[in-house]
Amino acid sequence: MQIHTILHAPYEDIGNIKSWAQKNECQISKTHIFNGEKFPEDLSEIDFLLIMGGPMCVYDDNEFPWLIHEKKFIEKAINSPIKKILGICLGAQLLANVLGAEVRKNRVKEIGWFPVNLTMDGKEHPAFKDVPGAFNALHWHGDTFDIPLGAKHIAFSAFCENQAFSYENIIGLQFHPEVNRDLLAGFLKDPGMELIPSLSVNNPESMMKNPLNFLNIEKILYEFIDNFIEKC
Repeated sequence: MQIHTILHAPYEDIGNIKSWAQKNECQISKTHIFNGEKFPEDLSEIDFLLIMGGPMCVYDDNEFPWLIHEKKFIEKAINSPIKKILGICLGAQLLANVLGAEVRKNRVKEIGWFPVNLTMDGKEHPAFKDVPGAFNALHWHGDTFDIPLGAKHIAFSAFCENQAFSYENIIGLQFHPEVNRDLLAGFLKDPGMELIPSLSVNNPESMMKNPLNFLNIEKILYEFIDNFIEKC
């Protein structure tokens, strides 16, 4: 299987998805859009499109003009033969936006390990069949998306109502199931980061402390992608 990944920042790589892909003997290609790399022209060679997170916002077209081209590429991908499309954090917001939904500031920043809860549609969705109804996940966002028209609302959290949606062969996740220790350490070194601990923002040091968080989210990520590929 050929996986193509869009990356928006040097420290936001694919984490646990890389180990899953290696285990399943998948090929990975990448567009480092922050370095000005171009999108692939032949989408027929891509089986799985993966759109990752980033510190910018969907509506930051003036500061990041490549967002305009990325949205056009995503629209092209949605209408292409690509079998599966997964967006994480900014990637989910971009998918929602291209599908006609509003992306805006969330009522609070949600940064750290907080529970995600599946909706009834989420519990019945084939991709989430083996995922617990509630689980701890790493969050790192200040924006949120509306659920696109015709899509299913899959998950929510205490600080953000729309944590996941599904639409045909597309899934958008606001949380970060790909995060391992190395990836989170990179997030925490972001020079533009300014974390002020609150009810919805963890203390930076505490985010790295619990090894069970990393073990559990890796297991959930593997089960989710297995089901997304095989049953959807």
